[in-house]
Amino acid sequence: MFKIILFIITSLFSISALANVMITPLSMDIDIKKPVSSYTIENKSGEQQTYLVKTYYRTMDSTGNEVNEETKELRIFPSKIILNPQQAKRIKVMYLGKKALQNERSYRVIFEPIIVGEQEGMKFNYRFVTSVYVTPEKAEHNIVATMDAGKVSIQNLGNKHTVLSNWGLVFNQGSSGEVTYKETLPTINMLAKSNLVLPIKPGIAPSQVNSIDILEFD
Repeated sequence: MFKIILFIITSLFSISALANVMITPLSMDIDIKKPVSSYTIENKSGEQQTYLVKTYYRTMDSTGNEVNEETKELRIFPSKIILNPQQAKRIKVMYLGKKALQNERSYRVIFEPIIVGEQEGMKFNYRFVTSVYVTPEKAEHNIVATMDAGKVSIQNLGNKHTVLSNWGLVFNQGSSGEVTYKETLPTINMLAKSNLVLPIKPGIAPSQVNSIDILEFD
């Protein structure tokens, strides 16, 4: 599942190029005090393109699997987009949820292609998955790691998401010293208040651990 999440993150730009449709930004932050933003969608192809836009509230389970639930907290206008060849349009995003937020709200806005015409099987239309975060004032992430029964739990105790990329773990054993986990760890988007159990290869992490430090490399 971690590989699937990473593929989604890294492949959005290449899919956009293949489809001859460009959507920007692919990830946006909306300030709770100014709950309106916008996309730009541009059709660089020689054919008309039509998209239906859907919105989902986004959470993550303890295995890193993303869970999406349809929501009305985001309004997209227009929600159906018809683009003529070489045409670009701005798409408004409005947050309609609660104003008094303690924790950042995470969403997916998905552009679903609508294929029209008699030669549907010969057309290549791509769905675009974008991220929207509605963030309270002065929100911060707080990533901690713990170990229990040989399993490592990564928690974001903060109220803002962060992406762990190029990172590592150091297992502190008190008077016995430290052990650095040398295996490459997956890129993970830790949503606010999320928790997951990280797969650790057996025999690499020590059996007894006092605490775990998270290292983020440049």
